Amino acid sequence: MLLATSLAGTTGTAPICPPSGWARCGDERRAWPPAGLDSVCCSEYGYLGGSSAHCGGAGVDARSECCRVVKGPGFERLECDGTEPNPADAAACSGGADKVFDAVVASEPVRTAMASVGLSKTNTLYSTKGLCAALRNMSALDKGYALVQPTDAFASPAAAFATAKNVASFFAFLAQAAWESGGDAPFTACDENNRHSPTASCTQRADGALYADLGASPFACPRDERMAMTATTAAPWATLGPLECTPGTPTQGCCFWGRGVLQTTGRSNYGLLQHHVISKLYNGTTDVCSNPQAICSGEEMLRWLGGIYYWTTIVAAHPDYARALERYISSFDDVTGQFSLEDSRVGGADLVDGSGNLVNNGFWGTFAHQNAKRKALFAYLIGAAERGLADFSYLMLPEESGLGLSNATPAAAPLPPWPSPSPSPSPSPSPSPSPPPSPSAAKTGRS
Repeated sequence: MLLATSLAGTTGTAPICPPSGWARCGDERRAWPPAGLDSVCCSEYGYLGGSSAHCGGAGVDARSECCRVVKGPGFERLECDGTEPNPADAAACSGGADKVFDAVVASEPVRTAMASVGLSKTNTLYSTKGLCAALRNMSALDKGYALVQPTDAFASPAAAFATAKNVASFFAFLAQAAWESGGDAPFTACDENNRHSPTASCTQRADGALYADLGASPFACPRDERMAMTATTAAPWATLGPLECTPGTPTQGCCFWGRGVLQTTGRSNYGLLQHHVISKLYNGTTDVCSNPQAICSGEEMLRWLGGIYYWTTIVAAHPDYARALERYISSFDDVTGQFSLEDSRVGGADLVDGSGNLVNNGFWGTFAHQNAKRKALFAYLIGAAERGLADFSYLMLPEESGLGLSNATPAAAPLPPWPSPSPSPSPSPSPSPSPPPSPSAAKTGRS
C-alpha cells in the first residue's frame, strides 16, 4: 500500500506550526491540527473551511507549509506538523516486551500517523502516552491481557514474525478504537453519543434491548435506581445533548451506556472490567460499578483499559482472528515491504473485517458499521508501520535483507482461557445480516 504524499510550498527551514494567522479561527487546542480537508484553511474572517473562499485572499492554507495530503487505498488524510506525540510518550510502549515494536511505535512515520487520526499532543481526551501506560499496566497485571506479546531477544525469523504480529495486532486494535471513539472524528468521544432519542442512555440498539439488562455474569454491577450522572463528552451534532441518567425520569437506572475507547456497555461488562482489571490496578480507589462515569471523568488510562481488556479476551482470543493474523503476517512481501489484507481472509472476512465485527457485533464476519472506514483507518496506520518496520528491520535480522516473514515459521501459542465479557449492544443503526453469532456477543455501543 504505497503512499502518495504531496506537500506544497516546502521551504529550507522548519515551518512554524500552526502558521501565522491561524489563531483567528480559535484557540490552538480546538482548531489545530485541522480535522480534515474540509477545515484545512482559516479564512480572513476567522472561519475554518476548505473552499476557495476560505483558502483564498488573506486566508491561511495549512498546506502551504505545515500540512500534507497522504493518499492510499481507501483513504486520503491530512498530516500536519507540530501535532505528533513526543518520542518519549511512545518509548517503551510495550514495557520492554518487544523492543523492536517499541521502536516502530516511537518512529516518526508512526507518531505522525497516530497524530493524524487524533492522538495528537493537543488531544486531552486520548493520547499515545495514556495508551502506552494502559498497555504496560495491563501486561503487568496479567499476561493474558497483554496486547503486545514478548518476543525472543535474539534476531531470528521467528522473532521478526512475532514482532510483525504485535505491530499488526496493535494497529488493528487502534483502527477499531479510532472509529469507535468518534467515527469520522477519531478519538474525540468517551461517552456514547445520543443519536436520536431522549432515552438513548437506556439503549440505542435496533432491537430495543436495554443496556442494563444485557448479559449474565456473577460480576455484573448491581442495579442502583438512585444513580444520577451526565456524560462528560458529546459530539457537536448530538443535538439532544449529552446522555444522562436521572432518578424519577424515563432514564432512571440507565447509567451504563457505552464509554471508553471501545465503548464498554452494560452492567455485566462494567462488572467484569471492575472485577478483573480496575479493582486490581486501582486498589479499590476506583469503582466503575458505583460510578461508571469515572471511565470518562477520571484519569486517561481508564478510557483505554476496557478496550484493551475486550480486545485481548475476546477479539485476540477468537480462533478466526488468530488464523487471520497468521495469514496476514505470512503475506509480507520482502521486496515491497507490504502486507496483504486480502491474503488474511478466514471464513470470508479479512483481519480488519473480522476484528471489527467482533467489536461491533460480537461474531466473526464482515458486517461492522462503516466497515470501509474502519479498513481505511487500518490501511493508513499500517502503511506508516510498514515504513517503521523497514526502518528497524536491521534490529531483527541484521544478516538478512528484508524481514523474511513470508518464510518464517511462527511458534504456536495456546490462546489464554480468560473470562469473556458478556453480550452487549450492537451499535449498528439497522439490523445486520444474520449468520449465527458466536458465544461472545458484541460489547460496544457506537460513538
